[in-house]
Order: sequence, then C-alpha cells, then structure tokens
Amino acid sequence: MKISTQIIVSVSASTAILVFALIFYITFESKQIQIETAKSDLKNTAANYAAVIDAELEIPIDAARTMAQMFEDLSGLPVNSRRLIINNQLKSVLKNNPDFIGVWTCWEPNALDGLDSRYINTKGHDQTGRFVPYWYRNGEGAKLEALKEYEIEGAGDYYQLAKKTNNEVILDPYLYEVGNKEVLITSLVVPIYINGEFVGVAGVDMAIDHIQQMVSEIYPYENGFGVLIANNGTAAAHPKAAR
Repeated sequence: MKISTQIIVSVSASTAILVFALIFYITFESKQIQIETAKSDLKNTAANYAAVIDAELEIPIDAARTMAQMFEDLSGLPVNSRRLIINNQLKSVLKNNPDFIGVWTCWEPNALDGLDSRYINTKGHDQTGRFVPYWYRNGEGAKLEALKEYEIEGAGDYYQLAKKTNNEVILDPYLYEVGNKEVLITSLVVPIYINGEFVGVAGVDMAIDHIQQMVSEIYPYENGFGVLIANNGTAAAHPKAAR
C-alpha cells in the first residue's frame, strides 16, 4: 500500500475501535443506570407495601393491647362473673372487627378467679378447667371453643412465646384448626400482668389470605412479582399460593 493508504486504513481502524468502545461504554452505563433505577423503584415499591401491611397489623395488635389492659383491671369485677364478662368482651371485639378470624385469652391455672375446678370441660375450658376461650367466626356467626395445645412447645407458641419473653408477639404464619378447618393464620399476642405477675395473654388471629391477595397483585415491571417473607423464612404470601 501507499503510505497515504496505510495512514487512512490505520486511522479508520483506530476510529472504528474507538467508536465501538464508546458505543459499548454508553450501552453498559445505560444498562447500569437502568438497573440502579429499577432497584430504587423496587425498594420504594417494597417500602410502600410494607407500610400498608404494617398498618394492617397495627389494628389487631392494638385490639390485643386494649383487651389485655381491660383484663388486667379485674379488681372491681365480681369473682363469679369474671369469665362471663370477659367472654362477652371477646365476642364483641370479634363482632366489631370482620377481618379478625378469632379473638382469645389464655390464663395461668387459677389466675383469673381461683375457680378452675368448677369449670372443667365446660365451654371455653378444657380438662384442666383453665380459662382458655377462643371465639372464632364461621358461617353461622361467632363460635366458642377451648384453645388447644397451648402448653406444648411449638404448637403452643401462640401462648408460650409471650409468656417466656414477657413481650408482645406477632407469630410467623402457621396452620391452626378453626372450626374443623385448617387455616393459615398469624397471631398477635399481648401478655397480661396483675400486680406485676404474669397471669395470661390476650390475642387476635388474622388469616393471611387477604395479604396473599394483595401480594399476588404486585407486578413490578410487568414481569416481576412480590413475596412477603416472615422472620423464619416462611413465604407468608406468594403469587403461587402453594408456596
């Protein structure tokens, strides 16, 4: 080649390499910006839905706190009528909160009125006579049964965790039999103290299905999806309900 031709070819090749490098750089930077923008959008979306779910949980935990405070002040109630009065209060809370599937209280032996032996195997009590009423809703309205397995570690965490930690508890989702049907629920539980001594808990059960419905409708960037993860790693809500 002539020298001039060699120079043109060399310059053209160098220019082409620079152009391709510039295109690659711009494409790469553009993709990175898109990724960072998407991450930011997803964080904001997650935070917004987290706030909504937090607000959903505030209602039942506030109800449990209110019940616990009411049950702590029993000094003015006749001993023989305390169980009836508390049952009426539980039933009223359930009736006035259609999103609750159950409200309940669980008391230590003879901590309520010292009359456990009188109530063995009666409604809202078991073979111990302890006051363990569970009010739940079904197609026919509010029903009453005794709490189950509350003294068994694991199955009875809805009672045991608040008792052991002396703290309010929001349980990881679990299956519980309500009216002969297993339901995936979470329990929001508040301990009850009288004169500084632990005597029991007040609790509210919420089904997870409406949260499942909410999460199943999250489709960021059309191809994305939302998942609600509990503290123990359980998928509390997922687009694929079986998960």
